[in-house]
Amino acid sequence: MTKTLPYNAANIKKIYNNLVTLDSQGTPKDFEVRIDDFTVIQRTNDLSKFYLLQESITNYSSELNIILYKGKARRYDKYIFFINNNQSPDPKLSTEEYVNKKVEEILAIREKEREFKRLSKENISQQQLIDELKKENQELKAKNKGELKEMLQMLGAQLNTSKVPDEINGIPNDQLMKMIADARKKFGDEVFKDIMGIALITGQNPEIIKDVIEFINDKIQDNENK
Repeated sequence: MTKTLPYNAANIKKIYNNLVTLDSQGTPKDFEVRIDDFTVIQRTNDLSKFYLLQESITNYSSELNIILYKGKARRYDKYIFFINNNQSPDPKLSTEEYVNKKVEEILAIREKEREFKRLSKENISQQQLIDELKKENQELKAKNKGELKEMLQMLGAQLNTSKVPDEINGIPNDQLMKMIADARKKFGDEVFKDIMGIALITGQNPEIIKDVIEFINDKIQDNENK
């Protein structure tokens, strides 16, 4: 609730007396006092601070807000007092129009705060997705690296060695790995799997390598003659 009252000692005392009554009943109410755009008494239920508001009002003050909170929540009732002749500080607006404008400004600020919180949550979700994709990418790289290592071991077997060679036929290991990766990308997984399958069979049975090479050359020659 937002209510506009004439600024006078009687109305201020009425609010104070209400706070005193609640305090005496064991149900003290938090209050807050703002003058213009400044908080002069932060949220408290210490009634000894209430009349500090009078010391904070100057000849240049235009609006006094007394906020009475409902329990421990952020919900509250607000009492607005226009200090200078109880008129709206904006000569183009009536008192009611000015109050409505202020309420709209407060609601707009709260909407922006809610939007900021929503975007912050979305940003956290987006960051989590990015982290998951990075993790998947790292796992995929590790998997590909393992597969390439197995291929090199297989090629090493073709050269009658169980170690992964530093180079094969003068081609450095890292360059060879890139060539294998490029071949896999070029031919596709299915064809590349068949190629490596043939290489694995011949590596495990080196006595058939010459026959396989002759067969391949014959097929190439036949295709060229067609």
